[in-house]
Amino acid sequence: MRRSEVQRNTVVGSARDVEPMNCSPGKEAAVFGMPMVDDDSFEKEVEGAEGLVLVDFTAAWCPPCRVIAPLLVELAKEYEGRLRIVSLDTDENMSTAARFGARSLPTLIFFRDGKEVDRWIGAVPIGVLRKRIERNLQPASD
Repeated sequence: MRRSEVQRNTVVGSARDVEPMNCSPGKEAAVFGMPMVDDDSFEKEVEGAEGLVLVDFTAAWCPPCRVIAPLLVELAKEYEGRLRIVSLDTDENMSTAARFGARSLPTLIFFRDGKEVDRWIGAVPIGVLRKRIERNLQPASD
């Protein structure tokens, strides 16, 4: 992606500013410091979870993913107890990525009580992320 495309899409910061962390598939360590889920744990950790979970479908090679990752880490701390944020490495977990149609990265999907309730694609500023989180924290309307 050219720098002009990154600026046009309102990405904050630069991918060069964020160093990727080592990630071993199936470990709770992580790409970019986020707790990880994988094909084997997704059903239990996301679809079987109560409350709100935000899944970041990501890859270590993805510059916009590298930009948004520290923002998600910050938001995970800020919303601890009300929202769980996890990452899924799409290169290592192609089955789950395909099942949810995560072809463009980052794809961020909210799940409430195991059901998808919202999604968006691409890196956005932290203020936009907060607004989306706040909207999804509101009780579901029937």
